[in-house]
Amino acid sequence: MSIFFNSPPVTHPMRLLLALLLCLASSLAQSMDDLYQVNEPLAADNDSEQRIALSAAFDTLLLRLTPNPRLAGEALSALRQNPQPLIVRYGKQEQTLSVEFDPTSTLRTLREQGLPLWTGQRPLLLVWWMESRYGENAALLGDAQPDSAALLQAAQHRFLKILLPLADLSEQWLSPETEPDAWLQATERYHSDGLLIVNAADNGRQLEARWQLQLDEWQASGTSIGIDRESLADMLLLEASQQLAARFAINPSSTDEQTITLQVAGANLERYAALSRTLAAFSARLLQVDGDKLLWQIHSDPNTLRAHLKLMHLQELPASGEAAAEATDNRLYFSW
Repeated sequence: MSIFFNSPPVTHPMRLLLALLLCLASSLAQSMDDLYQVNEPLAADNDSEQRIALSAAFDTLLLRLTPNPRLAGEALSALRQNPQPLIVRYGKQEQTLSVEFDPTSTLRTLREQGLPLWTGQRPLLLVWWMESRYGENAALLGDAQPDSAALLQAAQHRFLKILLPLADLSEQWLSPETEPDAWLQATERYHSDGLLIVNAADNGRQLEARWQLQLDEWQASGTSIGIDRESLADMLLLEASQQLAARFAINPSSTDEQTITLQVAGANLERYAALSRTLAAFSARLLQVDGDKLLWQIHSDPNTLRAHLKLMHLQELPASGEAAAEATDNRLYFSW
């Protein structure tokens, strides 16, 4: 059975089905609410320090949402000084200020500035953090070790999804110089979307880390510095997040944007909810439901759209039949 969304009003059973789809999409959206919740340290319990923490929270949110907030220039300077118009609520807990921003007004403000935005789900990164001190052999940081708290806190601050390896004897021999096939074999049991390899060293004055980020065929690398593991982890994950944001952000002023017809096969209620959430950032319009097939109309750069769909573990399919003769980036076929 096919459902066209520009057709006459649907029957009662179909309205019930659509209501269930919307409920599922809403429940999935709640998992992204933490994107707009920021915790910042509060140096002292007074109005001046509170204003500083609120401003820092807004800067942290900008860095989560856009690969280059400096593009807005002076347009956001007033909000940096006083982000209260975008804040739903905030509260103090010990030496931390927790701030919750309104997603709708925040995104509307940033879109008005023409900023590229990354509002969708984050890839799950396996962080292979190796650290040496004073010339000793590098040790692998595992998920059960107390020192891992610094990485988990930094990941929460930068809104990245990470996991750490078990760091058992079978994994301690890996190093940044290890061949790619060995890395693949050692890490496949974790079922992550990407791999972040960190080689950190303490020279007695500061920690410096060289890192490599791999997400399928896409790669990025850099060097980060911190006075301790906490500051190094926060800076490193910020820089990695900015690289990811540049890959996944949707740029409203992109010259590569096209009108794309997207067909996705293998859908069910749960998958529809997840896909609807992802495509909402593209202002996608659902055109048709035909069995387990969904047909959407989307305005996007095809490569950016492909990156988001691949993150959902969708496989791109070649066009078949008559469509194969007309296959272009304007019509894409994917399947679960």
